[in-house]
Amino acid sequence: MPLLSRKYAPRLKKIVEEIARIDPDVVCLQEVWLGATKKYLVRQLAAVGFGHFYRPMAGRRLSGLLVLTKPKIFAPQKYFFAPSVENFSLPLTELLVASGYCWFELSVGGQKMIIVDLHLSVDWQFNLASAQGLGLGRLAELSRLAKEIKNLGKRKIIVAGDFNLEKNSSVYRKFLQISGLDDPGRGSIFKTTLFNLYRWPMAKSGQQRDFIFTKNLDLSKIKVQLLWVQPFPQIGCLSDHAGLLMALKL
Repeated sequence: MPLLSRKYAPRLKKIVEEIARIDPDVVCLQEVWLGATKKYLVRQLAAVGFGHFYRPMAGRRLSGLLVLTKPKIFAPQKYFFAPSVENFSLPLTELLVASGYCWFELSVGGQKMIIVDLHLSVDWQFNLASAQGLGLGRLAELSRLAKEIKNLGKRKIIVAGDFNLEKNSSVYRKFLQISGLDDPGRGSIFKTTLFNLYRWPMAKSGQQRDFIFTKNLDLSKIKVQLLWVQPFPQIGCLSDHAGLLMALKL
């Protein structure tokens, strides 16, 4: 949920209601702004059986990754990406937003798997319109994550989060190539929306930024679908990103 956006409290409450309604085993959230937001989500969802792991803020940055789970988490790890400086450009948002990933092991249906919650930095030098180019900062982040994934070997892996990249772009293709990950939601192309979120003019939409990737899992047993694409009555859209829900048949 974007900070300083409209109807923040009602939308936060609705997100809690929607998570409780869907009742997933694992929820991966990115850009969870401020301690009060984290505490509210943790407190409200603990009441319906969710434990949590939070990747805390780095330095003075104001957001982080929050994982909510019903299965017990084992051996959580975290890694921070340093703010990227390209062509001497370091936007304010890069100083405020904590980018990086956390990963942990859990057991679902008797099967152990690794879950990665991730938020990539925005590549401000990348040409989103033409989907060409691959900045050095972005390449360093993708390479670091790909190395981590390869080190996990043949373990079952799910990587979910805000990748800040376009589907089928050079960045997307490069990441799948170097990581060995699969995209079970290949047909799920959508536009993110900023409808009724801000008090000032914003672009109405952008291309897909969020993905769920997998490795060493049977793709025929996976279904990925979009959530919260349409505005809710009296509230509007929950976020400038659509939600993704992955169902895995064990």
